[in-house]
Amino acid sequence: MNFLTIFFGTFIIGSFKAYGETKLSDENYLSFIGAISSIIGCFRFIWSFLIDHYSYKLVYGILIFIQIILAFTFPFIVQYKHVYMVWVSLSFLTEGGHFTLVPAILKKLFGEEGSRIFGWAFSFIGIASLIKIFTLQLFLKSLGFDCFLVIYGVLCCISLLILIFYFNEEKVDVESILNSSKYTNNF
Repeated sequence: MNFLTIFFGTFIIGSFKAYGETKLSDENYLSFIGAISSIIGCFRFIWSFLIDHYSYKLVYGILIFIQIILAFTFPFIVQYKHVYMVWVSLSFLTEGGHFTLVPAILKKLFGEEGSRIFGWAFSFIGIASLIKIFTLQLFLKSLGFDCFLVIYGVLCCISLLILIFYFNEEKVDVESILNSSKYTNNF
């Protein structure tokens, strides 16, 4: 799920200025948007507060839903300076939510093993970034920013469906899985 939703945030963080320049000609204001959005991104602790009081499924569902709304509405608001700043800032905030929510759910699901799994699982950001860079290099000129936003919005929709219909928030017994006959050598 996180792999699918991380594309949107990394895309906005990496290209909000270039995308904004397509409709806004004020480069100073776009730099200001970057500064404000970075500060807003620091408020990622809000997600920690929410995960302490509500289920992961609810909190992460809210994060994904916000990303879906942002992705599909960016093309309509990009020409409005102040609204664009709010949208970019919310994108930074939701991106920061991944860095807060993923460790929390891994710790809940896997207990002490959650830290180790976190180190491995968080490689999804690097992999997604490489895929994003490769696809942008190949297709940005022909498809444009708006098409990529739609694609990333669809990926967020798929992630939300996985969260709703398939994600189980129950603790996983890692030891019993590793000790099962499926993973042990029977020689």
